[in-house]
Amino acid sequence: MDDYQNDETMQKLSLIALNSKVNDVTDDNKKMAVQKVLRAMDTFKGNGKVQELACFLLRSLIENLEDWILLEKAVGNILRVMGDHVDEMEIQEQAVVALALMSRNDIGAEILLRKHTYEPAIQLMERHASSDLIQMGSCLLVATLAQREGYRITLMNATVDKILTAMDRFKENPRLQEMACAAIAHMAIDNENKVPLVRNGAADKILYAMDNHMKTHQVQSSACNALNHLTRNQNNCITLMEKGIAKKILLAMDKHKTNADVQQNACLVLRNLAWASESIKRQLYEMNVIVRLSRAVGTHKTNEDVQKYAKEAMQKILSV
Repeated sequence: MDDYQNDETMQKLSLIALNSKVNDVTDDNKKMAVQKVLRAMDTFKGNGKVQELACFLLRSLIENLEDWILLEKAVGNILRVMGDHVDEMEIQEQAVVALALMSRNDIGAEILLRKHTYEPAIQLMERHASSDLIQMGSCLLVATLAQREGYRITLMNATVDKILTAMDRFKENPRLQEMACAAIAHMAIDNENKVPLVRNGAADKILYAMDNHMKTHQVQSSACNALNHLTRNQNNCITLMEKGIAKKILLAMDKHKTNADVQQNACLVLRNLAWASESIKRQLYEMNVIVRLSRAVGTHKTNEDVQKYAKEAMQKILSV
């Protein structure tokens, strides 16, 4: 790449060649590869294809990179690309996904939060509403950043409407539904977000996703995880029981008996509901919830979390 610094065609070909080898790039050479990609982005700022290829490469190169200076430079370049090529959807798709994957890196997440990078990503959700990749990338970005304390309220206020709109627009996309549920789950960890999320319709979208993707364990697990955090509030429990949450949870447990993640998150929801009120506890007992919880205990004998949460739920429900 360095030999053809001023040749746009050769830069594009070099980026393509690097892409074919990126999985074999050792950690020692990743920094050098990132430096070359960033240099190409700087040299050919106006070349959309170079920028798109560069963002695509950065997706693979920066996720586990531990170099503050390089990551900060990468964030700056990606944000510049997003600003310079606002209407070019393919470039924006690669840029948003690159930021989302970078957010999985502790250093990257800190840089992204400091620079408020979720703001341009969320704006893209409206500008390129037809791109499922942009919607998924933005949901993943929010889901990852919302795992960090101190940002969940700001993230919810900035993103919840856009995420729920994406869930409506791409009802048939299980991967998007999974990521959106994950974003809601992590925002709902904050107690101040629980009631507003339900009030804004998050639970309705989650329950619809569970109905629409009953066979997809990833959606069921992510949805149950979101409902687990939302039901750690008594008022939400009452509201969600009226919306049929218990039936949805039991269906998920019946459909995915051997999936530990689904069973664990479902048990947590049932435990939370049982703790909410005597009335709900009686309803759960009458719905034969104990049968599902007992089955989970028997099926997942070596899973400590399933054992713990299923037994906690049973103990509470049987105290009727």
